Amino acid sequence: HLPAATFLEIGPDAVLTALAQDIVPGATAVAAQRRNRVETEELAGAVGRLHTVGVRVGWAAYFEGSGARRVELPTYAFQRARYWLIPQDSGEGVAGIGQAPGGHPLLGAEVELPDGGLVLTGVLAPGPEGLFAEHALLGTPVLPASALAELALSAGERLGCGTLAEFGVDRPLVRPADAAVTLRVVVGAADEAGGRSVAVHSRRGESDGWVRHAGGALRPEEAGGTAVPEAWAEVWPPAGAVPEACDDVYDVLAGRGYHCGPGLELVRALWRRGDEVFAEVALDGEEAAAEGFGLHPALLEAVFHPLWAAGANAGPVLP
Repeated sequence: HLPAATFLEIGPDAVLTALAQDIVPGATAVAAQRRNRVETEELAGAVGRLHTVGVRVGWAAYFEGSGARRVELPTYAFQRARYWLIPQDSGEGVAGIGQAPGGHPLLGAEVELPDGGLVLTGVLAPGPEGLFAEHALLGTPVLPASALAELALSAGERLGCGTLAEFGVDRPLVRPADAAVTLRVVVGAADEAGGRSVAVHSRRGESDGWVRHAGGALRPEEAGGTAVPEAWAEVWPPAGAVPEACDDVYDVLAGRGYHCGPGLELVRALWRRGDEVFAEVALDGEEAAAEGFGLHPALLEAVFHPLWAAGANAGPVLP
């Protein structure tokens, strides 16, 4: 009867090792030495083999007097030379590839065209976080139409065309959960009156085609012109307006397929005066949330929320 499962043959050669494995099925037999081999290397290999099958080895005694020390192993065994790539940063940013900084939260770079037009580019990152990530229509994540309008307006302001005279949405910009979306805003050359065309496009991958989502017409600000304020803007709340509860605005919108998430629920107060509806909207958190936008799309979108909720049509909300 041999209760042991691990055997170490101490001798000048592996004579009994093979026999032990035949006699005791499943046993581990290790030879301390083998003929015509380096003794120290064979002994080290035998000790290592015993260690791998669970035998406790007194490593302190084994390495005593050898000068060995503990070291941290690299991610791949026993090769301590590193070959990390060194980033080549010219310090010029997008200027190093012939572009200019976009200066916009959604548009990171811009390129001036020879005819005086402008192309701005950016990327919408995928995932559940980030700007407008919770905005959805009928369960589909989409970029708010107000964001498309703000992209067009911001692009025009760079060329002195800060008035969006016309604008229409051709199709919504659907945001996939697992892929980034590349944005392009193209502003055309100026016509005789200084007006310009503008269009917003996107594509998901390099192999996909570009999709036009919105477009319109830009015109320059009139020289010396000043906007005439509406009467309601001089006194707030407007005279004669009756306060209304706004707690159920987003419940009504959700029931009609429009979801914007807590981060975009910005209506703070409502008033009504006849057929007119007045809303007070405000961004949550720090003012930095609006940095880089001409008019924050979330604020522009929130202005319409009470109107959509109060609409006579009980069908889905499709802004």
